[in-house]
Amino acid sequence: MNLLIPLAFRVVGGLAAALVGIIYFFRKVAFKKRCPYCGDFHGDRVKRPKLLKATLGFLPIKAYHCQACHHSYYLMSYNL
Repeated sequence: MNLLIPLAFRVVGGLAAALVGIIYFFRKVAFKKRCPYCGDFHGDRVKRPKLLKATLGFLPIKAYHCQACHHSYYLMSYNL
């Protein structure tokens, strides 16, 4: 019984972390060439963070910075 309680906390914590990661991904990643925050089409390409490049470098994700609202976002590109 004592071993099941920490295991349950780990499972619930892992699911919560995965849910937060998915929500963050869909808030920060755009699938069209426009800012997901303000809808403006004028985004500047910027370098991807080194951690993103090292861990998910195989994915076609490009980093952008919006000129209108000054948010940074990522664009998922399907042109391989």
